[in-house]
Amino acid sequence: ISADAGLDAGDGSRVPDSGPTPSDGVDAKVLDDAAREDAAREDAAREDAAREDAAREDAAREDAAREDAAREDAAREDAAREDATVPPDATAPVDAGLPDTGAPVSGSVDAGPDTGTTDPFFRDVDDDGIPDISDKCPNYDDTSCVHGSCATRTCVCDANWTGARCDTEVTPSSTCASVLAAGGSTGNGAYPIDPDGTGGQSEFSAYCDMTFEGGGWTLARRTSGTSHYPGDDNAAGTDVRGTYVADPRAPSTFSVAYGVWNFSQVLLRTGDREKWMIVDRAFFSRNYNCKTQRAAVVKSNVSAVPYDVVACNRDDRTGYPEDPWVTVRDHKYNGLTYLMDSEEHSMLYGENSNPLWTSWLVNHDGLTLWVR
Repeated sequence: ISADAGLDAGDGSRVPDSGPTPSDGVDAKVLDDAAREDAAREDAAREDAAREDAAREDAAREDAAREDAAREDAAREDAAREDATVPPDATAPVDAGLPDTGAPVSGSVDAGPDTGTTDPFFRDVDDDGIPDISDKCPNYDDTSCVHGSCATRTCVCDANWTGARCDTEVTPSSTCASVLAAGGSTGNGAYPIDPDGTGGQSEFSAYCDMTFEGGGWTLARRTSGTSHYPGDDNAAGTDVRGTYVADPRAPSTFSVAYGVWNFSQVLLRTGDREKWMIVDRAFFSRNYNCKTQRAAVVKSNVSAVPYDVVACNRDDRTGYPEDPWVTVRDHKYNGLTYLMDSEEHSMLYGENSNPLWTSWLVNHDGLTLWVR
């Protein structure tokens, strides 16, 4: 048989047979199988890479955990070495195995440290396993607080006393200004002071304004009601009246003997702090005729800078018992006509129970006098 088994070309010649082609579908299965094998290899490669990444992450976490544990172990060892180098406190309470006789909670149970001392403050009287030096007032009453009372297992000290057992006396400052200067201010409120020092007036709990215009103001005098201050000492601080109340808005009239104190400025202010003026101490020792003579004002609610006003502090006080008659603006208009008593113009200070010009006194929680 001839190897050339081609077809007849139509002209009597023979065309060689080239055999089957891909278009005949002979190799389609082979190609599909090869593609599937390639895809399988790629999937396997991706899975291998993912497993390697996960393994690396697990190893990193395990390394970090081991490092954290090593650091914690090292810290505990350092702490143990420090504890070993600290000498024991010979005065620290220890559990001597003695029953806590007299304990109010569980009788004679030995519940904790006990030095055997006769001072119950160092024993575990309340059987909580804590030396009573840490409990402040272990007896649940006032017997453990020398100058104070027990509240929620803590000694609340009386005025001028401090310490865990309220057994340390506080030396009072001389004035509110000295408390402020020494850094002892905790805000506006009552503070123990002794303005004239040892041997003079007794120390007392004074109201200190620590925030107004620089702070350090000591409340010395207050007028309440419908008429001006009933005394007649020309605001010199020699008249003592009523019972002092450490409250600038108290419904009472009082004054301490502030004339012997060391101060340089006076603050006149309504109880609600709205109307006020600051003057030098010498303001009240000078005479002003209430017409043309003017007095210096350091600052007031109407001016942040120094200025002067027509003031009334006449030398013939027999005819003018209300003097010193003081406010933030001129009390005479053109030296002749009185201004009307109103919200805009009234008196910040007057004496001898004068019932006139009381608009600010009545409508603004009284009048107060402070020194600094």
